[in-house]
Amino acid sequence: MKEGYNLLDIYHVGVVLLGLSIGLLSGLLGVGGGFLVTPLLNVIFGVPYNIAVGSGLTQMVGTSLSGVVAHRKLGHVDAKLGITLIAGSLSGSVIGTSLINRWRDGGQVDFNMSILYMAMLLFIGVSMARDVFRSQTQSSPKTAGLPWLSRFESIRIPPMLAFDSLGGRRLSLWFVLAVGMVLGVLSGLMGVGGGFVALPFMMYGLGMSTITAVGTSLFLVLFASLFASVTHVVSGNVDWLLVVLMLSGSVIGAQAGVRLAGLVNDRFLRRFFVGLVFFAFLLVLGKIMGMAFS
Repeated sequence: MKEGYNLLDIYHVGVVLLGLSIGLLSGLLGVGGGFLVTPLLNVIFGVPYNIAVGSGLTQMVGTSLSGVVAHRKLGHVDAKLGITLIAGSLSGSVIGTSLINRWRDGGQVDFNMSILYMAMLLFIGVSMARDVFRSQTQSSPKTAGLPWLSRFESIRIPPMLAFDSLGGRRLSLWFVLAVGMVLGVLSGLMGVGGGFVALPFMMYGLGMSTITAVGTSLFLVLFASLFASVTHVVSGNVDWLLVVLMLSGSVIGAQAGVRLAGLVNDRFLRRFFVGLVFFAFLLVLGKIMGMAFS
């Protein structure tokens, strides 16, 4: 931990409000909120990255469970795709947690995590913005991602699985497992649950409707966060008071987000997500600049 870090020094109401906001985003966008909660806890509240990652993942379990139950009732979850991705993410979570523990022990976690977050957020933000702000015809939810889906279908390594959310199209089991493993590494390393990568992958890579991508992404976040949080609990990277404070707001926020998701159109959700990614990017960039000039 950073010298002098103490949760009692954190403004508790601010942490609860952070949890409420993250829960709202979780239900609305299916991203778990880890891509925001980890840098916010570090940049604003001074929580060390390893504690921010472990605690954020643990609260994400409760938040995403609340959202998944609501999305499942509304038929927004492709459980078959979600379970296949989860199977691949388990080993990846162990790899990611091991890496952040190595950086923590070597005193490199703060700088390395900031650079990694900045690069990942910039890549995802630019990639999504390029598609989101095209013309109405080019970025129509009905056609988004179909060229990529055709490429993925060309990977013909058996067994091949058909998914209802993709109109019965078939993908290689090994390809889906490989994607899940990458998401697992990000979950264990960055405390993101994989959702902020899974959501654009499902929407733009597979051409899935936004609302189904949100529900399925949140389903993945639930189990990826659960497994990754266990590895962080074992490693001593979880502050339970911090978890309880965030959960007290996030569970309520997740239910509200699910209701809002059904009222907002696809285009707005996609643009809103891009805006959040760039907001997180600017936060981390500001931290890195502060470290460079300190």
